[in-house]
Amino acid sequence: MLSHPDIYIIYDLMPRWMQKTADVISVLLIVGFTFALVCIHAVSNLIADWNNVTVSHTPADEVDEHEIETIRPTLGEKRSMVDIGTLSLILLLGIFALLAIGMPLGFASAFLAVVMLMLRFDPSILFGTFGRGPLSVLGQAI
Repeated sequence: MLSHPDIYIIYDLMPRWMQKTADVISVLLIVGFTFALVCIHAVSNLIADWNNVTVSHTPADEVDEHEIETIRPTLGEKRSMVDIGTLSLILLLGIFALLAIGMPLGFASAFLAVVMLMLRFDPSILFGTFGRGPLSVLGQAI
């Protein structure tokens, strides 16, 4: 049975035209399998929904009065220290800088998530009580 190093050795021994042919065949197989899976999924959804009753939705169906009443008092508060454009620029430049100095992607993402929380809200969001606001679910778990 061939393992990955054996496959690379065989691939390297092929002439260039044969490598290109193998690459094209590989890509065509990937595209073909992806297309087949999407088609199978679409047909299975069609079969599953064939005998269902038609349901019409209106925008009024999506209104949650309790959620609206919860959000309404917070509309007057200034919630952001920095606008969204500046946050996006800081995030983009920060990820490039952190990856350029060799920080792993997971650590860079976590670090920038904390920075974004601090800039979007304020530093007290990380150290305050978790009774209300975006981290109220975290407070309930603690």
